[in-house]
Amino acid sequence: MMKPAAAALLITVLVSGAAAGTLRWTEPVPIWPDTAGTDILWQSRPVLTGNDTALWAVWWQGKGDSGHIKATRHDGRQWLPPVSVFHGTRSNPPYYLRLTLDREQEPWVVYDLVDTTGADLLYSHRSGDTWTHPAVVIRDSRRKPYAPGLGAHPQGGVQVAWVREEWYDVWLYTAHGTEDSWTTPVMVDAAEAIMLMRSPAVAAINDSQMMVVWPACRDLVHTPLWSMVGSGTSWTEPVAVAFPPGGTEYPAQLVVPRTGPGVGDVRLFWHRNGHGLQTARYDYDGERWVEPLQLDPECTGEPAACTDEYGWTWVSHYNQLGDYWRSVVRYHDGTAWSEPMIPHTDTALAIVGLAAAHGRIWAIMRGYQAYPGRLLYYSSVAHPLAVSEPDRTPVRQPAGPTIVRGILNLQSGIWNPESDFVLLNASGRKVMELQPGENDVRHLAPGVYFIRAEDPRGQGYAGAHALRFEGSSRKVVIQR
Repeated sequence: MMKPAAAALLITVLVSGAAAGTLRWTEPVPIWPDTAGTDILWQSRPVLTGNDTALWAVWWQGKGDSGHIKATRHDGRQWLPPVSVFHGTRSNPPYYLRLTLDREQEPWVVYDLVDTTGADLLYSHRSGDTWTHPAVVIRDSRRKPYAPGLGAHPQGGVQVAWVREEWYDVWLYTAHGTEDSWTTPVMVDAAEAIMLMRSPAVAAINDSQMMVVWPACRDLVHTPLWSMVGSGTSWTEPVAVAFPPGGTEYPAQLVVPRTGPGVGDVRLFWHRNGHGLQTARYDYDGERWVEPLQLDPECTGEPAACTDEYGWTWVSHYNQLGDYWRSVVRYHDGTAWSEPMIPHTDTALAIVGLAAAHGRIWAIMRGYQAYPGRLLYYSSVAHPLAVSEPDRTPVRQPAGPTIVRGILNLQSGIWNPESDFVLLNASGRKVMELQPGENDVRHLAPGVYFIRAEDPRGQGYAGAHALRFEGSSRKVVIQR
């Protein structure tokens, strides 16, 4: 097995081909120049969340004896500088991170700190332009370090679920948090304790109700997933998703399309031991789970899922092949499931998170072996259905290339990684090849120059891969 110390983090995005069924991966581009971590980077799974016009990524970044929970936002043009949400130590990092957007599209992060007596559940959220200081959701010496569940509450704020355990018993608790306060924790379910992952999933299923799903053993043998529906203090009796499904080692993923032909359909994805990736849909009228389906018998890792602005549901997972990984992606367009797609051939990468925002489908990928430095990467392209639609987003002029003291700075935010770029003089002759970042132009004569994409035949051109400007080229002036 490859040691976790070799782990890297990358963000990439699905690229549409001529039709929705043909997808490929773009080459990853660094999200920020400095996102390297230590060998504890892998312990806290990076998280990504989006909601039409908001996209956030959060990860634990350890260096030396300390570390930070870092958060960054994509504004539709580029990733903004990461900020520190929490400062911790290498010896006591957060084991699990959970990230969601509330109905105002503001991000909330929930994470846990573990010591010899138990685990405290903490949170931070963004209010205005700043993140709040870390605060405690629950300080509980009997809470075990299972990943908490986190979802946006339909009335505002978020709903959190967590597990307490003592000897032979486990309890599932939940609470509703807003900017001002948290409600008193409510016990939703109780079960028998056996050595299995008990991480709950939480999601709003309509305008007034939440759903919590968790694996619970009631007969000392089987550990099926159970679901409960409630509004805060009152919850329904547990309903078995499937019985007996065998245990699950990873948190389930719960998604609800907000629009489109599948609007309101509650879908659950989970990894069943020995049986791969499973899914089912919740029937409101019958208050039961229907349409069970095995999506991939070879799934060996935690699935990731999201819905997009068209009402499609996306799910990804990875299959471990010895020391290597193969990532697989499917989508449900409201009618049927697509065939499995292999988004890339790099077996050192494994998808661990999906999100939809800005007309795109984004994925976090954890890389091994091939990516020393463990940087965070990304790339971007439109959702397959968005290609045929006009862009109604107001175009903002990005910060253009600048020349200061003879150095031309071609910023990464406007650099298309699929093209090479050149500097042309006023007559159209290529005088210099350009790289992202700083380019020394002190040897060139003063005058007007133009930046364009490099034609494969050797001439500067303004084709489909030109710079992301309003027009075919960008003018710069060299002065002395």
